[in-house]
Amino acid sequence: MAPARDWRKLLAEPAGDAIVVIEGGPEASADVEKAAAALGLYAVRLDGPEASDKKTLLASISRKLSFPAYFGGNWDALKDCLTDLAEWVAAPGWVVTVSSAESLCAHSPIDRQAFLDVMREAAAFWRAQVPPRPLRLVLVQDARK
Repeated sequence: MAPARDWRKLLAEPAGDAIVVIEGGPEASADVEKAAAALGLYAVRLDGPEASDKKTLLASISRKLSFPAYFGGNWDALKDCLTDLAEWVAAPGWVVTVSSAESLCAHSPIDRQAFLDVMREAAAFWRAQVPPRPLRLVLVQDARK
């Protein structure tokens, strides 16, 4: 049996970690989404295999977070859209879950790190707003791999 998680601390507190790593399969991703919804946060799920490179990752996150048509498909554009997120996704906070996170930009550690850095920077931006809002990236690693 998995240990109980303090979802409020992991997801909803603006001062919390921008990136949360948990182990589990599809059920863990579903648990994150349910917890986010219960906390009133806007949640989306990316599937690691569908985000295995920069191009597919940026296309997937753009689609899931309803980025505007002018999204440029690069790291700077991602940061810009994430820091403007409230303009098209009204919510007290946001959670992006990546299931099978071991597949996230699996063939490019540089792109994976760039994505994590952008998410941290965007989370810091929202943490500094008044009122602060949480932006979380939850990486769900398959415990069997």
